This record gives sequence, C-alpha cells and structure tokens, in this order.
Amino acid sequence: MNRKKMIELIVYILIVIVGIVLLMTNHLKDKEKINDLHFGGVSNAVISVQ
Repeated sequence: MNRKKMIELIVYILIVIVGIVLLMTNHLKDKEKINDLHFGGVSNAVISVQ
C-alpha cells in the first residue's frame, strides 16, 4: 500500500512539472508574438511617415 502511494505521488509530481514547463514555453511564445507585432507596428509607422 505504501509503495502504491509513493508511485501515485511521483506521477502527480511529474504531471505538475510537465504542466509548468508547457505553460512557461507557451508564455515565451506569446511574448515573442507580442514583440513581433510591436516591432512590426513601429516599422510600418516609420515607413508611412517617410
């Protein structure tokens, strides 16, 4: 019984770690998209002013 609970605990910890890694990598991709949109908007504004 004790061994079964340890295995269950390890599985839960692995699921949490994988979830955190996925959230962090997804957040980084969102930041890159925001930066691309921002820089694209700035370059378009500069081109239209010239």
